[in-house]
Amino acid sequence: MSMKVLIADGSKAERSKLRRLLSKVKNLHLIFEAGDVDSAIDVIRSHYPDTIIIDIHLSRNQGFKILDYLIHHDLEMLVVVLTRLTDISQRRKSYELGAHYFLDKAGGGIDKLVRLMQEYA
Repeated sequence: MSMKVLIADGSKAERSKLRRLLSKVKNLHLIFEAGDVDSAIDVIRSHYPDTIIIDIHLSRNQGFKILDYLIHHDLEMLVVVLTRLTDISQRRKSYELGAHYFLDKAGGGIDKLVRLMQEYA
């Protein structure tokens, strides 16, 4: 089974890095990218990814809008928040809005993400 993943991050360099790392994961064949909230929601509507990787800092801290969208449309997907904004309030809000994982980009989160995707793929 082929797993579809959406990477929603405002940095093209970060998206490219994640795409490169995730492209090595077996059974993870379709990787979509979005650089802003509207593009991410368009991908969700049109491709219904299995997993969404969100930087909540997306579009000046608007990444939470993607989580709101998932809740209001009752969409079930694996949601991983991967960010440098790691204070407890950001973590708490992410989990309250349905995130399954909250990972720190600077604190080994990218390696954890790759391992996580290997488990789920």
